[in-house]
Amino acid sequence: MEEYRKTHERLVRVFDKEIVFIIGATRWGTAWLQQCLDAHPEICCKGEGHFTDSLFPLLAGAFDAYNAQSEVVGNRLQNSGLPGNAAGFTVDDVHHLMTAAIGLMFSRWAGDGQVKVIAEKTPEHIVSLDKLAQSVPSMKIIHVYRDARDEAVAVWEFNQGISQGAFQQKYPQFGEYAKALPPIGAKAFPPPGRLSAPIRADVAISAPKASRARRCNRFARC
Repeated sequence: MEEYRKTHERLVRVFDKEIVFIIGATRWGTAWLQQCLDAHPEICCKGEGHFTDSLFPLLAGAFDAYNAQSEVVGNRLQNSGLPGNAAGFTVDDVHHLMTAAIGLMFSRWAGDGQVKVIAEKTPEHIVSLDKLAQSVPSMKIIHVYRDARDEAVAVWEFNQGISQGAFQQKYPQFGEYAKALPPIGAKAFPPPGRLSAPIRADVAISAPKASRARRCNRFARC
């Protein structure tokens, strides 16, 4: 139990820090910002945790399956005249475990240094911020965006290079992809109230040092 206590204390220290998530649509400059923040001595910024689109669904599925199996076992016990099975996890239990999973990963990233801010970059979180907020209610968001014309060209060229054929078949010419942008882009903005620092990537790169420092000061001294 000593190790359990130490782990719990470690998680408390993690969530006492500023927790920041970098979000944005594909090819918007989130990786650039991640590397910039990670270079700061008081900020640990890594990626990509893929909590909302990978970890959370897998954890939820595992506990749903466990609860279903526990119910089957409980019914068998009751049919045999024995007390039912008391096993099972509630929704709150699962949210707690999701928070703990994030904390364990962040703790490993931050180590024992004097980090004041732990940041994580997964662009896909942008469409599931409500799920992320349930696990980390105190989180702050940095929303990276860029000129939509630049973004459209960058995404099309990027996917032409890495796609195994599906993207090229769906969007053989840039014109076809451009027509699909409005409904895609409509999803790419977080709800009001969670947006701590909107950053336009192309402007930030060319901005004077003082301007970049003012943005950085929201999270750590620059």
